[in-house]
Amino acid sequence: MNGCGEGAIEKDTVFNNDNDSLTQFILSGNIHALRFAIENEKLDALDKIKKSGYDFQYLQYMIHIAAIGGRINILDWFKKSGYEILCKAETIDCTSRNGHMSVLEWFKNNSIDFKYTQLAIDWASENGHNDVLNWFKNNGYGN
Repeated sequence: MNGCGEGAIEKDTVFNNDNDSLTQFILSGNIHALRFAIENEKLDALDKIKKSGYDFQYLQYMIHIAAIGGRINILDWFKKSGYEILCKAETIDCTSRNGHMSVLEWFKNNSIDFKYTQLAIDWASENGHNDVLNWFKNNGYGN
């Protein structure tokens, strides 16, 4: 069993097979359910909670989770849904550490201003993500 919020539930079984249950958990304020939806690209559940008027009070955290997990579909969903996408340095640092060059390219192609720290370069290097290092260099970053 995995703990999720107040009670222990088998979240993988419930959430993977039942978007209505996932939606209800999210609407009840369960941040873990929202993170599950982001990490597993549950776009139907996100559509339902958006239509319900759900306040994405943790929007920047959700964007961070999508970016560091390489979830371009989720980033696209937030953008197409009209949410303001802000990108903190920590997000780019972690995205680089995880080798998600496609996410870096997504931020660039969508004209989303982003910052990063030396950790982005260091972590990409430590983890052998030469494509990420080349991306920074070829796009005028990290000089």
